[in-house]
Amino acid sequence: MMIEDKNFIKYLNPQGRVLDMGSLDINGNIKHCCNGYYIGLDIRKGKNVDIQASSHNLPFKSEIFDNVISIGALEHDNAFWLSIDEMRRVLRLGGKLILSIPNYKFLLHKHPKDFWRFSEDAAQVLFNRFNEVTFWKSKVDDNCLRVYGTK
Repeated sequence: MMIEDKNFIKYLNPQGRVLDMGSLDINGNIKHCCNGYYIGLDIRKGKNVDIQASSHNLPFKSEIFDNVISIGALEHDNAFWLSIDEMRRVLRLGGKLILSIPNYKFLLHKHPKDFWRFSEDAAQVLFNRFNEVTFWKSKVDDNCLRVYGTK
């Protein structure tokens, strides 16, 4: 987790029910940047993981979260499009999907595997069923795209 990811989340100030997808704390987490009920979900057990489950089949009812956040996780997901569909499913109408994803300059980092990089065009496709898609500009160029959209 990079410092700009925490700045991004603090800027958005997520309120209400928050689902953090890929929450395993390898180098920091966003739990204390969220105001409300927080659930950390990851495929692996460990620090900051409340529920161990696949993001391809979330163990939640539809439309129950105000915010779904995924910071530095989609590049490790072998079928990220399934996860995006699930994130959208559990997000309530008017809720925010918040992503930090690596661009093509970001170095390979296997935790445990690393599959993807994203362009701004690719990020737009991820949000093709969302309203008000916004790219957040970081103060430093750390080779990540930070974007959020409203369902």
